[in-house]
Amino acid sequence: MSIHSQNGGLRHQQSNVINNYRMSLSIVNTALKKSYLAEQLHNKQVFSVSDILFERVMDVQFQLTEPLIYAGEYKDILRIEMTPTIASGGVW
Repeated sequence: MSIHSQNGGLRHQQSNVINNYRMSLSIVNTALKKSYLAEQLHNKQVFSVSDILFERVMDVQFQLTEPLIYAGEYKDILRIEMTPTIASGGVW
């Protein structure tokens, strides 16, 4: 599984200001709980999940680390990719 932030935070669309945020991820009924700052996610974070995740619920939460200063639109693209492997028994 990998997580990547395109901007490393919320980019203000009319300037180059980037505001950091915290992204927390957990998979219900598993031990998986991860938390990252968006600036950490600018470099792809990769980790293994030992559970088979079919029919599981993933909880993703976002929290600003500081207030937004400027009015307007902020944007980031967050990619969460899940890739099964033969070693984990996820590919048939």
